[in-house]
Amino acid sequence: MEEVKFEKILPDLLFLLAISALSLTWFRGDNLINVGDFCFPLDRKVYLSVSTFLWDHSISMGYPAAGQLGSIFPYSLLGVLTDWIGLSLVSFEKLMFFLWFSISGLGMYAFCAESGLSRPARLFAALFYMMNPYSLLVPWHLASGLLIAGYSMTPPLMFLLTRMLRTGRFSDWGWMFLAWFVCGTYSYMNPVVGVVHLLLFGSFSAFHVLLSLRKGLPVGRTILLIVLLFLAWGLASSYWVIPFVKGIAAQSAAASNATMAFASNLETFSMNSAPLSENLRLQGLWSMHESWRPWTPYYAWAKAYKEPFFILLGFLPPFLLLGGLVLAEKRAYAFLFYFTSLLLATLFMMKGAYPPLESINFWMNSHLPFFGTAFRAGYQKWGLMASFAFCCLAGYGAGAVIEHSHTKSGKWAWAVGAALGVLLFVVYMFPFWNGQVIFSGGGIIPSARAKVPESYSELYAWTKAQPGEFRIFSLPLSRNSNSIYKWEDGGYSGADFIRFFSAKPVIYANYGFYYDLPLYIGEKIQARSYEGLLPLFSLLNARYLLLHGDINWTAIKELNWWVNKDKKALADYFASEKGLRLEKEVGQLKLYRLPTAYDSPQFYTAAKPVVYSGGIQGLVHKLGPVAAAGPRLFIDEADAGRIRLHGNGGKLPAKIVFRRINSARYEVSVQGASGPFWLVMGETFHPGWKLFKGGLKAPGGGAHPLITYPRYNSAEGDHGNSPSFRDLFYAWRAPLDVPHFPANTFANAWYVDPDANKLGGDFAVDVFFLPQAAVYLGLLTAVGLIAISLALAVAPLLRRKPVAGGEHE
Repeated sequence: MEEVKFEKILPDLLFLLAISALSLTWFRGDNLINVGDFCFPLDRKVYLSVSTFLWDHSISMGYPAAGQLGSIFPYSLLGVLTDWIGLSLVSFEKLMFFLWFSISGLGMYAFCAESGLSRPARLFAALFYMMNPYSLLVPWHLASGLLIAGYSMTPPLMFLLTRMLRTGRFSDWGWMFLAWFVCGTYSYMNPVVGVVHLLLFGSFSAFHVLLSLRKGLPVGRTILLIVLLFLAWGLASSYWVIPFVKGIAAQSAAASNATMAFASNLETFSMNSAPLSENLRLQGLWSMHESWRPWTPYYAWAKAYKEPFFILLGFLPPFLLLGGLVLAEKRAYAFLFYFTSLLLATLFMMKGAYPPLESINFWMNSHLPFFGTAFRAGYQKWGLMASFAFCCLAGYGAGAVIEHSHTKSGKWAWAVGAALGVLLFVVYMFPFWNGQVIFSGGGIIPSARAKVPESYSELYAWTKAQPGEFRIFSLPLSRNSNSIYKWEDGGYSGADFIRFFSAKPVIYANYGFYYDLPLYIGEKIQARSYEGLLPLFSLLNARYLLLHGDINWTAIKELNWWVNKDKKALADYFASEKGLRLEKEVGQLKLYRLPTAYDSPQFYTAAKPVVYSGGIQGLVHKLGPVAAAGPRLFIDEADAGRIRLHGNGGKLPAKIVFRRINSARYEVSVQGASGPFWLVMGETFHPGWKLFKGGLKAPGGGAHPLITYPRYNSAEGDHGNSPSFRDLFYAWRAPLDVPHFPANTFANAWYVDPDANKLGGDFAVDVFFLPQAAVYLGLLTAVGLIAISLALAVAPLLRRKPVAGGEHE
């Protein structure tokens, strides 16, 4: 195909960049934009720290956060870089919004140019991809996770993939790999976006190969590049893909766990379906036609779109699409065939529970493994591909109509183009111009724009100054991880951000497993049954209760995922629980110290487990209403049946000293062991936690006890949270042969026999989350592949020889 001269397209690119500056006006000053599952990282250093580890100990009792690992390249690293150069948090978010908005348009323009589309078609496709009903409803609504990242990266990745397939050059392979892995993978924190991209890139590559075969062209080199691309991306992404796949069953079950108060997969699938008549206009999502209670529409602009004029405007893009098919040139048949097929297929998936052939959609969601969980929000996920195909076709159609006008009457072609542009991108897409693209709030639901009160920064400073490893129990308690706050200048509604403002783990988020104990405590407070809660807080290693005075009580009474809806019941608990004292108050946040007699360490030993049955109620019965604090170990009867439980006559090791090296590794020093004992660790149970005989030198020197727990014969040393790539060698070491059990409804317990494992009386064990070793290995592999692809990409530039006049060959 004919190469596009840069100087000829420069005005178009500058025009698209100028349009992209609209995104900077959406902030309306120095407000942050954060809502729903968008989860913008409010502390860039903290976010890099937690996204380097598979095990995230900063949330509740810890959990494996495989999807979060994908954000390292480049999201977390770019965040820390901007923090290092002094860019404010709001400025960093504005930069990201500008990049997302501009890259989506520039990438679509480049893809259409690479595909041989005319200049008007390229411009219309780019503008329509930047501003269309689907992008208003889903990606730029921001509440559906980080879909905006995957949405914005789709066009530039398709451009680079098309270029690689056309040229067959390894240099273009290098650019495609770099862009896909380094700039695209972070959007796969929502892993379904990765599945969508794989389907799109795979089907497009296969279509290109089939088309080449039909034309009698050689395809060997092309197939090699495609295979190497997918293999390299898979290897580079193995550091997060492998842990995610290993935990997909648990994550699938957690996503539909009834304790989280979400609708079932089938209910969610039905709700997130849309009739074909509306999908053809990239509309139809249920929230566009409804309000959160009568007083709060989900979209401020939705009312205007119900007016007859806007309904008619909504049919203009489909008519342009059809016009392109009617006026199609022969050279565009392959382009139109692929994207028409893709659009029809994805529209079928988006219509879900609606006719025709809805039984097929129901069958796939009910019978295909994990399909029902991954694509239960079918409109949002399949819409990523449908919107891309639609904009390609509508852009081609607009170009064809304008060129047809030029052929019939040249002097009117510019007028047709201008009229279409104004109608589609100014009038029809007015929410992008007046800022309504960002939710402005209404009724009792706050705006997506917010300023976090300074009290939260003060909270972080105070928790950082407190010694030791302990947890903070947040009240009122949610059944999932959502919160809704009310502040003087607005508020916040979405996934709780407290992790960025506490240097200690906060119990607030339910990820669907081993969360029964916090929910039980919250429910007892709601029911005004306050007796016997202190020992339960002790089992959780909770030392403080955090009372959110800024909670939006009016709103949570309307939301079914809140445990504590009774403000007075919560106040009565704080007034009646003996030993509680208010230790710190910052703004509307109050930290209450639990009685020191119930302080418990993260690690301790126990002589013999107490076996219980009947769930939490059975444990509470065994614990007793006024149980004294101390080294108690409870194991469910169902787990205890796996092995004959042993004790050692009540004789414990003289002392243990522990310290956290990082989120994935702890060191435990045992002194005076004279027989078998139980070692308990207060992180969420996971079979990946293993014990190794001490031997690897820990960064930061030896342990220096900070806090002692006489009742537990335990002491706590210095803590850190720096990654150590030397830990990958645990993958080749044999863990100790010790039985491993869930304990205290959530924690880990090992039955350690020093004699059987040849440990002696004084020894050290490393408690390591073994899947982290694969993460380190995968990251090193990724860095190596980045270096190789970068060398392939720039090699042709370095080989170019200068000739007379300063030009290059």
